[in-house]
Amino acid sequence: MIKKYTYLLFLLVGTLLSCSEPQENEEKKKGSRTDSLKKELQEAETVENTYYDDLASVMAGTPPATDTFSTLVQSKAWQSYSQNIQKTWQNKSSKFDILKAWALQELAEPNKIDGGCFYPFAGADILHTALFFPDFKSYYLIGLEPVGSLPPLLQMSEEELNEYFASLEKSMYHILNLSFFRTLSMKVDLTGKRAEELNGTIHLLLVFLKQLDYKIIDIQPMAFDVSGKLVPVDTLSKQAVRIVFSPHENPESAKELYYFSADLSDAHFDEQNHLYQWLQNQPISTTFIKSASYLMHKNYFSHIRSFILNKSRFVLQDDSGIPLRFFNDGNWHIQLYGNYTRPIALFKDWYQKDLYDLYRHENIKPLPFGIGYKYRKGESTLMLMKKKK
Repeated sequence: MIKKYTYLLFLLVGTLLSCSEPQENEEKKKGSRTDSLKKELQEAETVENTYYDDLASVMAGTPPATDTFSTLVQSKAWQSYSQNIQKTWQNKSSKFDILKAWALQELAEPNKIDGGCFYPFAGADILHTALFFPDFKSYYLIGLEPVGSLPPLLQMSEEELNEYFASLEKSMYHILNLSFFRTLSMKVDLTGKRAEELNGTIHLLLVFLKQLDYKIIDIQPMAFDVSGKLVPVDTLSKQAVRIVFSPHENPESAKELYYFSADLSDAHFDEQNHLYQWLQNQPISTTFIKSASYLMHKNYFSHIRSFILNKSRFVLQDDSGIPLRFFNDGNWHIQLYGNYTRPIALFKDWYQKDLYDLYRHENIKPLPFGIGYKYRKGESTLMLMKKKK
């Protein structure tokens, strides 16, 4: 089933890689990408393929549209998991509504431009990306965690299902309750150490997309070939995956999510790197950075920092992203939200005195939710940087 759209996706990737115009042609790129996605969605609809959407529904604890998993959803393991996870999501829905309402007002301009949203150090957090930037057609997420493989739910015993669903639920705890993934937890949760089948970000990516009420159209494993082209491959692996999905209320509006497992330190991410070159050719207009371990405060993450500053028209970040001093060159308009005092104890060495001072002298807009390492409402920091023309 994974091979169904290989030829079509070769055509789509060729379209993506041909995008090499300068930034002033973002709108042209956007139109080309949108047309390509519409064509792909139309092609997909000619083939009866609901397996991916049904599988994602089961993983998210929601009843699938067909009876492919009818036996499984009657199991005690799934029934218990479904009840627990739906209650969790219902409890969090009010916060998600606040995030969406805030984004509708404060992020209207980047959402309108939509050149693609880049989210480095993301892990599996498509959740916040999609809530903040719902109008984007393309999302590019990068983390150290592997892609993983789809769980063989129909071949698993009741005991294995119990273990898998319990581990899946546990892996969501920090992102739902604290708004970020803990790196040490992900090394256990998403590498098969807690449950053998829970072996990568693909699991949480699908769960979050379904809980946000998207329909999964296709899942395509990707890899860079020897010439540096990103091409479809036959099986899911560590390197990359592309997920095509659409809103249920607007099924003709196809979107795409790329997830790459990659090290973004200078030794692995530079102009000779295939991922760097491929991203350089994508119509990225906005970068989102949250809970990034202050990596871009360090000298050996200078390449990814420069890439973001050169490529982005907007940067939405907390204080763990790019240090304020890199935006003080007169080329950026800075809007601050929430509050800034100092980092949590784990990252105390990355306190920014200039950011502290700016928060006491500039016009600060309120932030009606908590996010990032200081996840309590009233303590969180967000900054929207807009590049001046």
